[in-house]
Amino acid sequence: MSRADPDPDASATAARGRPALVRRFEDEDTPAVIALAEELRRFEAGLYGRMRVSGRLGRWYVEDLLADCADTDGEILVADIDGEVVGYVSVRARVTDEARDRSQLTYAMVDDLIVSRAFRGRGIGRLLIKAAQDHARRKGASFIRIGVLASNRSAHDLYRRAGFADHLIMLEKPLDG
Repeated sequence: MSRADPDPDASATAARGRPALVRRFEDEDTPAVIALAEELRRFEAGLYGRMRVSGRLGRWYVEDLLADCADTDGEILVADIDGEVVGYVSVRARVTDEARDRSQLTYAMVDDLIVSRAFRGRGIGRLLIKAAQDHARRKGASFIRIGVLASNRSAHDLYRRAGFADHLIMLEKPLDG
C-alpha cells in the first residue's frame, strides 16, 4: 500500500500508541462488559426516545449472552489494551430466520458491538467486526447480519465501510390520536 492509501487496520493496532488485542471473553472481563453494555444502553436511549433504561445490568446479562452463544456457536470477543477491556462484540454464528412464510435462512448475527467512548475513532470497532466475521466464518456461516438504530449514523457508516448493506428496514409510527 502507498502512503496515500494507508492500511485501514493500522489504527486498530495502535490505539494511543498501544496495541489493541481482540481475544475471547474471560470471566474476569464481566464487570467491564457490563459497564460497556450500560454505556451502549445509555447511548442508544439518547438516540431513541422510546428506549427506557430501567434498572442496572448485572452478571445475569453476561450469562444470557453466554447462553445465547452456547446455543448458536457464538462467542463474546473483547478488545483489550494493556489489560483494559475497551470494547466487545457478541456474535452468534448460527441463527435461523423464524419467518413461517419463506424458507428458513441461517446466518450469523452480531448482537452487541460497543467501543468505549474514550477509544472510539481508532479502528477498534473495525477490529471487532473483523474478529466477529472471522469467528462466524470458522463456524461455517456464509452471511452475517448486524442491526443498528436508524439515527446511529456513525455506526451505520462503520458497518457500510465494513461491507454490510441494508437488508431489512423496519419503520415505526406512533399511534396516538
